[in-house]
Amino acid sequence: MDILPSSVGTDSRGYYVANYQAIIPYLVEGFKKQQTQIDNLTGTSVDVLKTLADANAIELKGDLTIGGILIVKGNTNFDGDVTFNSDSAGTATVATGSTNIHIAFTKTLPVVPLVNITPKDFITGGFKVTNETATGFDIELESTQPNPALFNWRAVLTK
Repeated sequence: MDILPSSVGTDSRGYYVANYQAIIPYLVEGFKKQQTQIDNLTGTSVDVLKTLADANAIELKGDLTIGGILIVKGNTNFDGDVTFNSDSAGTATVATGSTNIHIAFTKTLPVVPLVNITPKDFITGGFKVTNETATGFDIELESTQPNPALFNWRAVLTK
């Protein structure tokens, strides 16, 4: 009665009676405010996802594209296949009669990566990675080979 005094009255016997016509404008205004709050939630979907993720209460099913840097604090497990771009791994062939090959990255990397190489067949003499830069690296053989020397390589960025 104190909040909406116009919505409550008394009848001829002194009983309280509700004036429902007086309540309707307040109900309509309340519904409008509630709809505005619902509409505003569509712009905060990222905040909602973050809140759910922080509470360990989210599981995404389907594709997820992130346009910036993804920082994972804690361990990471992959239950499926992991694919890296062509600047992270590949193959290289040192031609017969040659002792080196240059591998160029498709773009300049933010830091010089750690590069590992593995020959796919036996080779005569040693081999090493040289000239590592943010734009590529070389594979160098100690001596020429009687056949093309095929290598797998991986380039990993670290902080």
